[in-house]
Amino acid sequence: MASTKVSDYILQRLREWEVEHVFAYAGDGINGLLAAWGRADNKPKFVQARHEEMAAFQAVGYAKFSGRVGVCAATSGPGAIHLLNGLYDAKLDHVPVLAIVGQTHRTAMGGSYQQEVDLHTLFKDVASEFVQTCMSPGQARHLIDRAIQVAKASRSVTAVIIPEDVQESEHEDPPRVHGAVFSSLNVAVDSRVDDLTGALREANGGRGVDVVLEMTGGPVFDQSLAALAPLGRLAVFGMAGRVPPTPVDPGRLMGRSTAVIGFWLIHVAQRPELLAAAVTDLLQLIAAGELRAVVGATYPLAAAADAHRALLDRSSTGKLVLDPQR
Repeated sequence: MASTKVSDYILQRLREWEVEHVFAYAGDGINGLLAAWGRADNKPKFVQARHEEMAAFQAVGYAKFSGRVGVCAATSGPGAIHLLNGLYDAKLDHVPVLAIVGQTHRTAMGGSYQQEVDLHTLFKDVASEFVQTCMSPGQARHLIDRAIQVAKASRSVTAVIIPEDVQESEHEDPPRVHGAVFSSLNVAVDSRVDDLTGALREANGGRGVDVVLEMTGGPVFDQSLAALAPLGRLAVFGMAGRVPPTPVDPGRLMGRSTAVIGFWLIHVAQRPELLAAAVTDLLQLIAAGELRAVVGATYPLAAAADAHRALLDRSSTGKLVLDPQR
């Protein structure tokens, strides 16, 4: 069985995030990634720029006109420096762009090695929302996931720095020990599909889901309940479909140790201490980057009517954002 290097896994994770293009300029600091592109049948597509600065600007233009995250890549040292002009364009125009940058071997870092640059310091302003170095193969998954999530949610620039030897290392999942971090993709499932239970399980790797927040009612409630894993919880906070669900069989809940609870914000609002604690917890999760809104679409302010129609006909997935600067 062919081994999977960190560079192979990074391209795989980009594909899973539905990244179709990476705008890049080749250099020895990303040789591992370049080799992985050859093994990946050029997916996502490697778009050869004529200069690192142009790679960044191409990613910005792609993000502006597609509404998706633009991704660029460059080697360490001078190549990383050349990205800055385009990345600042993204930062000032509030465009989501991820920069993937090479770095010298970990054992040479701090030794004034050829073309070595302190990339954290270089990117700490332009990628102030998120810049991290992948120092271990087990980091690759959550660094790519968080970089894309942060770029999308905050409409900002993020950067992931990958030393050459890490790119060539064998990929491994984080160990199941204290201190390890696991992450997952944001997957949108259309509640109108015929087999919602199957779609939810498929999106969760074939197993049941642990928590469902349900606000539609009717068949969506029924299928969401069926999708729960043992010990799962279904929280009901609305009935937008105006169709009552099938009565719940208590024996069915007991048989799988699942539970259904209802929630109405007005009851929390009537108890100031609960509301204050809930808001404090929410803000702390947001500040820590552990909770971010899923943005379904961004509209210019002049298209507010279109955004409203998307809400009315329920064609949106995630939050709709009105951007007065577009």
